Amino acid sequence: MIKTPPGPPHSPRRPAAQNRETIASTPVSGHAGDENPLPLQALLGQLTAKGLRRESPTREEALAVLATSDDDLLDVVAAAGKVRRHWFGRRVKLNYLVNLKSGLCPEDCSYCSQRLGSKADILKYTWIKPDEASHGVTYQQIDAFLQGQPVDQAAFDIIVATYRKTQHKRELPFAP
Repeated sequence: MIKTPPGPPHSPRRPAAQNRETIASTPVSGHAGDENPLPLQALLGQLTAKGLRRESPTREEALAVLATSDDDLLDVVAAAGKVRRHWFGRRVKLNYLVNLKSGLCPEDCSYCSQRLGSKADILKYTWIKPDEASHGVTYQQIDAFLQGQPVDQAAFDIIVATYRKTQHKRELPFAP
């Protein structure tokens, strides 16, 4: 049998039994001075109810959740999912990074090695043109659209929306 070395209470590598002991020793009843710990399912139920009321968890509750074992992760995710669905429904917003300009990005996000003026020892190259990235369509898609060739629906929608949004730039100035 392989033993996992003990780590901090929130360590994901910590055996489930040790995490359950940590949870059991952490008072999370929500009542001041109450030292009776809640079992995980009761804790998650309490936190779900708080989330549905737009209340924040206490520090002790948050630490107890962080101390749960990997075996309990799906229960934690399910509880969080109930709160998310209540407030946001089934909508999902997806964010992702596109490496537009490795080391040549014009933005200055202090956490990023790709940022403007970064001294990071990385290759510097451009993958796609910045204006293609900012508009969300390629020049090939724009050319195909202008020539009446088929383009995918997303590109079509972006091109039409951009055209409509900039209509004022193609109008003559108003003169009294």
